[in-house]
Amino acid sequence: MLYDIDRDGRTQNVEATYCTDEVYRQESIRTLSSWVYDKKRQDGTPVAAYNITASIAYRIEDMMGVPISGPHEFMTPLSNGEYYMERICSPLIG
Repeated sequence: MLYDIDRDGRTQNVEATYCTDEVYRQESIRTLSSWVYDKKRQDGTPVAAYNITASIAYRIEDMMGVPISGPHEFMTPLSNGEYYMERICSPLIG
């Protein structure tokens, strides 16, 4: 995700620059567009921030809570015997 933060702490110009699956693009943009940050200040005056990056990971489960596998998941075993699965929607760096 790539975005700016205006002087009021609201996200602007939100882009999903890379997603492992297109199904996550619009939801990632919608979600990040709702984020609000504390105002960044420089010498006491609110200022904007530009070209901020973030990653959003989705955990996809069936109705029983079992992770659903797919071509781009990253399964991480948890101490309780369950698995955590990430699907990445983040900036493509390089």
